[in-house]
Amino acid sequence: MDRKYIWILSLLIILSGCGRKVKLPTNLAEPGGGTLDTTYLPVGQAWEEANGLSFDHPRDVHVGFDGYIYIADTGNDRIIKLDQTGEFIEQYDGVENPRNVSQDRLFRLLATGDSIIYKKGTQDEDFVSIYVAPDLIDSVHHVVMDTLISGTDTVISPVDTFLVDTSATVYLGIAPNPLPRSGYAEYYVCDFTRSQITRFRFYEPCTTENLGALIPKGSEFGKSYYPRGILTFLTATGFNLGFCHSLSYLSVQILDGKDLYPVIPWTDSSNIYWQGTFGQAEDLAVDEDGNIFVLDSEKDSVLKFSKNGAWILSFGTGGSGGKEFENPKGIAYYDKIVYVADTGNNRILRLTRSTDIPK
Repeated sequence: MDRKYIWILSLLIILSGCGRKVKLPTNLAEPGGGTLDTTYLPVGQAWEEANGLSFDHPRDVHVGFDGYIYIADTGNDRIIKLDQTGEFIEQYDGVENPRNVSQDRLFRLLATGDSIIYKKGTQDEDFVSIYVAPDLIDSVHHVVMDTLISGTDTVISPVDTFLVDTSATVYLGIAPNPLPRSGYAEYYVCDFTRSQITRFRFYEPCTTENLGALIPKGSEFGKSYYPRGILTFLTATGFNLGFCHSLSYLSVQILDGKDLYPVIPWTDSSNIYWQGTFGQAEDLAVDEDGNIFVLDSEKDSVLKFSKNGAWILSFGTGGSGGKEFENPKGIAYYDKIVYVADTGNNRILRLTRSTDIPK
């Protein structure tokens, strides 16, 4: 065949494919993992005690800016500090019923316990409370009625009215603004009762200012519906804020810390927004590639997504085995290790990709 006709035929073949629809990428970076991931396996033995005392329903695990592992040992009213091998370093008291633990850029430890925010500076021996939330008061007057029987007549008359305390504040998470601050620190707290994430400003040595809702109550992007877990992490241009809450199709949100705009767009590939993906998203962590680990306390599992919200894999199931959970409440990530506060089994599990386990 004449070479000219071969070139013409080749050009026609190439052009014939140009009419197909191609999914254009978003403005986000490429996913950090991708669908060709591997399974997660336990690393060593589970951590079940510290300082000679068994864990009692630990609700959170956190890797601080200092590289140490901090555990909110809820039933024992203590915060534990371990090194990355699980070796006990210190124990801190002063927090009643700790639900969450975190650390800011100046290495101050933060914790929440029911309706109280606690702080422990580097020079403090134990935690001290820096803010006590007011209870919510029902605005409806309840009337006390008095019944009088006189002969055949019954007379009911009001004798008093009062307000009823219907619900106490419950703080389920706390995270700092991870950017360096001058003269103060900002903390973001999951106020489960008011269905919002509240912003606080802390000034040394002990002044705390409630700045109101950073993330108000609502069921759309940039709003919260009974928040449970919160995370802040640095990015190339600032920081992101992620949180879990009790809304099925927006159980997890990742927002830009500057303008609170959603980082993950709503697209067909954003499996993280699919209704029914989670039973109850409880807490989240992010690895160095931007992959997102979401702890599901109802399904007793961890779901891993790429930074654009595409599902990669999940691991864990109900039980007490090496990669099984019972009502887990806290998750953290550091240096290829996923840490899970396996609350119902009174332990901390460490897991990593099977390809990362030393041979």
